[in-house]
Amino acid sequence: MNTRRTSLRIAAALALGATAGTAAAQDAIDLDDYNESLAAEPGWSADQVTQLEVRNAEGESIGEVEDLVIGPDGNVAGLILEVGGLLDIGDTHLMVPWDQVEMTGGMGEIEHVTVPVADDSWDQFDLSASSGDVDTERRRFRASELIGDYTSLTDERGYGLVNDLIFDESGALQSVVVNRSGRYGGGHQAYPYYGYDDGFDPGSDYYDLPYAGDDVGELEPFDYDGLYGAS
Repeated sequence: MNTRRTSLRIAAALALGATAGTAAAQDAIDLDDYNESLAAEPGWSADQVTQLEVRNAEGESIGEVEDLVIGPDGNVAGLILEVGGLLDIGDTHLMVPWDQVEMTGGMGEIEHVTVPVADDSWDQFDLSASSGDVDTERRRFRASELIGDYTSLTDERGYGLVNDLIFDESGALQSVVVNRSGRYGGGHQAYPYYGYDDGFDPGSDYYDLPYAGDDVGELEPFDYDGLYGAS
């Protein structure tokens, strides 16, 4: 069990439930301390993996990563791939379960991913066969459904846009990186990810943060550009 992630989620949940419509950063976690600890931990981001080259078990290039599928528990469920040339049917989209994905090059310096997709096995990874819980209330969601969303604070909207998602080595979603608007100093800031238990809705245009403007207004920018080679 990732005890650090669990403790952060519990703290955030308590802060959200304490007083309707209000939350203080110190009630959830100290964000300056959080950012420092995040930068020191091994991990990777959605931006790093998206559009990476995909190879089969023989080392042949067969396509690229198009998206990540994240389960209701906040863990990566699989990768959506755009693969070309299988059975001469042209480009197609597949989903490979996370436990069948191998990343090469080490976390932070990932060069490509390897998957067990071949001409005689591609239909095992067809998207229609991998839909899982997409029709349930707590469904899987794609990283691209969260990246690009507007972010709101407890007392106003227009804080910024979700720019990236940071995962730990096991594939658990840890943080949401926000590109802040100019009135909050611009630059990036990282916040602990909260999920369905805390009101997250992947279908919404907004990702609601449990902090007020006063809580985040003086935060130093997060060193996103220096994180795992992010750009």
